[in-house]
Parts: sequence; structure tokens; C-alpha cells
Amino acid sequence: ISGRKELIAYMRQKARTYIFSNSLPPSIVFGATAAFDLLMKDRSIVKRLHENTAYFRKEIVRLGYKIIEGEHPIVPIMLGEAAVAQEMSNQLLKAGVYIRGLWYPVVPKGEARLRAQISAALTKKNLDAALDAFERVGKKMNILQ
Repeated sequence: ISGRKELIAYMRQKARTYIFSNSLPPSIVFGATAAFDLLMKDRSIVKRLHENTAYFRKEIVRLGYKIIEGEHPIVPIMLGEAAVAQEMSNQLLKAGVYIRGLWYPVVPKGEARLRAQISAALTKKNLDAALDAFERVGKKMNILQ
């Protein structure tokens, strides 16, 4: 397509034919296959993922953040406004936490969020460091009391 920059950005987010027409590179396919092989051999990975997810969800709420409830390892941390999500993402990156935000048109207006993705590879020390950064940045930005 051709058009204004805003139109092209909008179409990239909304055009199902664009989003779902890309085939995966061979490296991704082989990586996914290796991941399935690993999961078949070692179920403790899944257990660690569940434990890490439950811990992070409980602790991020205890800090005072609103999340979308669930048990899955993608934890949406609701912030409301796009500018807040953008700034918090930047501040957390400076604090050593890589996390990206989502805002309109990817999510409805007023429902901007950070998207935490919990992994079985993370240790409790890793999770605590991230939670500490969330607490410091949240207080600095007046999101938390």
C-alpha cells in the first residue's frame, strides 16, 4: 500500500492479510521444534513457568499495579494512557528491565499497558530484580504510592 505514514502504520496493525500472511523463517521453525523436544523430555520447565508466573502476578499486584487476571505467562500491566506506558517502558529499560508497551490502535483507547512475558528461564532473583524496578519506577512516576 501507499499513503500517509499514519495510514500505513494503521494498516500494519489491522490488516489481517498482512499480519497472517508471513511464513516463518527456517530458524524459527527449527527453534520451535527444539523447544517442543525439550518440553517432551523435561516437564519441570512447565512447572517452573507456572511457579514464576504465579509469583510475578501475585507480587506485581501486591505492589499496587492492576493486571488482567489469568494464569498465563503474559501479564498485562494496565496503565491506561499511552504516554504513561511509553515512559514507564523507557524508565524500566534504563533500570534493566526490557518490557514493551501496547497502546491504541493495538489495544482500545484508555487501555494502554505493559506486556510482561514470564519465562521458566527466569530465577526468583531475576523476578525480584524486575519487581524492584517496577516499584522504584512506579513510585518515581507517581503510579504507586
